[in-house]
Amino acid sequence: MSTMKTTYPRGWTAPGLSDSLSMPFMLGLFVFSITQPYLFNFGGFIMAPYRLLLLIMLVPLMLNWAAGKYNGFFLSDFLVLGHLMWMPISMIVNGQAAGMVTYVSSQFVDIVGGYLLGRAAFQNKEDLIYFTRCLLITLAILLPFAIIESIGKVMILNDLVEKIPLAEAHKRTTLAYEPRFGMLRAQTATPHPILYGITSAMAFSLGWLVLPHAKKPVKGVFGRLWRVSGSLGGTFFALSSGGWMNVMMQIGFMGYNKVFRQITARWKLLLWGFAAFYMFLVFYSERPPFVVLSRMVALDQGTAWFRYLIFEYGSAEVARHPIFGMGLFSDYIRAPWMIPSVDNHWLLQAMRWGYPGFLTLVVAAFYPLVKLGMKDYRGNTMLSDFRYAMIFSMFAYYISMATVAVWNIQYSLIMMMMGATVWLIKIEPPDPKAAPTDAEAEAAPRRQSYTRFSGPPRPRQSSSSVAAGPSLKRPPSPASR
Repeated sequence: MSTMKTTYPRGWTAPGLSDSLSMPFMLGLFVFSITQPYLFNFGGFIMAPYRLLLLIMLVPLMLNWAAGKYNGFFLSDFLVLGHLMWMPISMIVNGQAAGMVTYVSSQFVDIVGGYLLGRAAFQNKEDLIYFTRCLLITLAILLPFAIIESIGKVMILNDLVEKIPLAEAHKRTTLAYEPRFGMLRAQTATPHPILYGITSAMAFSLGWLVLPHAKKPVKGVFGRLWRVSGSLGGTFFALSSGGWMNVMMQIGFMGYNKVFRQITARWKLLLWGFAAFYMFLVFYSERPPFVVLSRMVALDQGTAWFRYLIFEYGSAEVARHPIFGMGLFSDYIRAPWMIPSVDNHWLLQAMRWGYPGFLTLVVAAFYPLVKLGMKDYRGNTMLSDFRYAMIFSMFAYYISMATVAVWNIQYSLIMMMMGATVWLIKIEPPDPKAAPTDAEAEAAPRRQSYTRFSGPPRPRQSSSSVAAGPSLKRPPSPASR
C-alpha cells in the first residue's frame, strides 16, 4: 500500500468526502446513551435511553431507506430484515406466540433501528471522525467510574440510579464473579463486565487510524495513546479475556499490516497461515482446536473449558432443531451441573432461530467486511486507514461475540457499525489524473495569479511559416476611413 496521499484537483469533492455532518445530534445522543446504566420496564417492554432514541427515529429512517436516500440499497439491508422476519415464524412454530409481539418489536427497534442509524448517520468522512470522537469521549467519561469500581469496589453509577424513581439499574453482575488480580471486573454503565470490555475495545482501531485524518489531526504515538486512553483503560479494568483479546487482535492486525505493507497478498497469506495452524491442531493436538485457542487467550482456564461444553451441547441442539430452532428457550439439554446460559452470541442465534436465522445474521455481518477488503484504495492513505479501522474493529468485535451473548446498546452499536460501512464501500474516489468536467471546473474557485515575470517564451516561427500564414493587419484608423 502506498503511503502517498491522493490529492484531488481544486474544487473536486468525491462522494462521501464532504465536510458536512449528516446526523450529528442524534448520533451523538445515541453514543452518549452508553453512559446511562438504567432502564424502565413497561409491562415487559424494556425501555432504555438508547432504545427510546431508536424508536423515535425508526419510522423516518425506514421511509428514507425505502426511498433509497442512504446510498441506495445493500445486500445486508435485506439480510437484517430477513433475520427479524424469521423470529416470529420460529416463535409461532415453537408455540411461543404469547410473548412474540413484545420480544420481536423490541428486537426490531434494537437491530433494525441500530442498523438504519448507521446507514443514515454515516455518509462521509466527517461522520466517521465525529462518531470516533464521540465514542472516545464517552469511554473517557466512564473510565474514572471503572477505576473506582474495580479498585475501590464501589459501584457509583448503580448507587445513583437506585435513587431515580421508576428506574431500574443494571444488575450488579460483577459481584457474582471472583476478583481478578485483587480487583473487581468493572461493568460501569453496562449490564456485564465483558460488554463494557468489548465496547471499550471497539474504539481502539477507530481512534488510532481515523483521528489522524481529522481537520486537527492527532499526531505521534503519545498523542494517539492519549486519545485512546478511555478505550485501553476501560478494556483493562473490565478484566475480561474477551475485551483483552479484542484489543490484542487489533494491535496484531495493525502491526502486521504495517510490517508487510509492501506485500499485496499479505492478508491471503495470513488466512492460509491460520488455516494451516488450525489443521495442525486438528491432527496433532490432544484437545479440540476450539479449546486450545480459547485457553491461549482466556484469563480463567475454567471458563475456556466451560465455553467448549456450551458449544458442544448447543451445537447438538442446533442439529436437533435445524430449521426453526428452539425460539426463546429457557433451558436446553446439558450437563446437570451447567447453568443454562449460552455465552456465545452466534451459537445462541442458531439455537433460537435455526440455520435460516443464523445465516442471515452472519452473512449480513461479514459481507460488508469482505466488500471492504476487496476495495482498492491504493494511493489513498485516508480511505485505506478508514477501511482498516472499520475491519479491525468490527472483526475483533465479532470474535468477541463468540465469548458472550450481546444485548442492550452493545447489540445496537455493532449493528450501527454494520450499516456504517456502506458509504465507505460505495465511495468511488475520483482519479486524480483525470481532467475535471466543465461543471466541476466552473464550480472550482477562480483566482488570478500575479507575477512580475513573464510567462515562458513562445516558440519562434520560421520565415516560411510566417510567409505562408495569414497576414495580421491592424484595423484602419478612423482618419483613413
